Amino acid sequence: MSDEKITKSYQNTTLWDKFKEKTGGDTCFSSAVEKICTAGENLSETIITFFPTFTFHNATHIQGVCYWMAELLGEHIDKLTAEEAAMLLMAACWHDSGMSVENAEREELFKRISDGKSEQWRNDIVFFEYFEKHPGDANAYYDDENARERIIRNYVREHHHERARKKLRFLKWPQELTNMSISCDLIADLCQSHSEPLDIRTPVSENIDFELCAILLRLADILDFDAGRAPDTLFKHLGLDTPQTGEEKISSIEFQKNKSGRFKIENNNDDLIYIAQCDDPNIENGILDYLKWGEKELNDCREILNRCNDRWKEFKLPYLKKPNIVRNG
Repeated sequence: MSDEKITKSYQNTTLWDKFKEKTGGDTCFSSAVEKICTAGENLSETIITFFPTFTFHNATHIQGVCYWMAELLGEHIDKLTAEEAAMLLMAACWHDSGMSVENAEREELFKRISDGKSEQWRNDIVFFEYFEKHPGDANAYYDDENARERIIRNYVREHHHERARKKLRFLKWPQELTNMSISCDLIADLCQSHSEPLDIRTPVSENIDFELCAILLRLADILDFDAGRAPDTLFKHLGLDTPQTGEEKISSIEFQKNKSGRFKIENNNDDLIYIAQCDDPNIENGILDYLKWGEKELNDCREILNRCNDRWKEFKLPYLKKPNIVRNG
């Protein structure tokens, strides 16, 4: 058995290299960050067991998020503190961890939803609020027992950003991170922020700009939208080229949207370009809707960026340009 250390995906990134540079040889700090990141990446590999037809939310996505954080920063990456780089790395590895569902948790969720009656949902506030928000799933619950696992997946997906906190709290948090003002709850807050409205919060320390980290995590997650997360072999293996169920049809569309194109940044980080080839007008329309949402997120983040630390006053987010979509047939 080889003693050679296995390099994790987040370590093959510019962001990790910059973090190591910023630590200035502080091996205790870097080892603590590596421990948390590795645990998050390992957990991400289990997501596919509960979401078998979803695009990748594993190491491939983590590496993509780290890549886009560095791409967005461009030359301004040098302004990151060691603490900010550490937070970005850990958030990239943990932000989707709430989508991991171990067997015991699945059984607990399934029992709760299987035992439920209309009057009992009011005593189970989490599911009651979910069904109030999603009446279609509420109807399916009563009409089709086979729909219940799909409903649980929908519930977990909708709340995954909140569930990351629960996953993180299973860890023994390194004192080396606490000493740097990076708590478990701070990373949980950052993970949760990627699917919630951005807001200004009380500064953590002079070396940690939480809003800047939240902006980068949010946008990098959106920009990691390409074929790397939707390999054609998996698409065909899962039968998504001939989807049968409603869930499979949604996944098929998501795979095809990811496979169709990619983002890139040009002109000294001023322009965000999307390039794609589409064979189906429905996929193109789905992509255009995604781009419209992405543009709104960029604009919202631009507002928050204006309130960040003066250290970032020269940092600008790119503007999304008209997409370059080639229509086949």
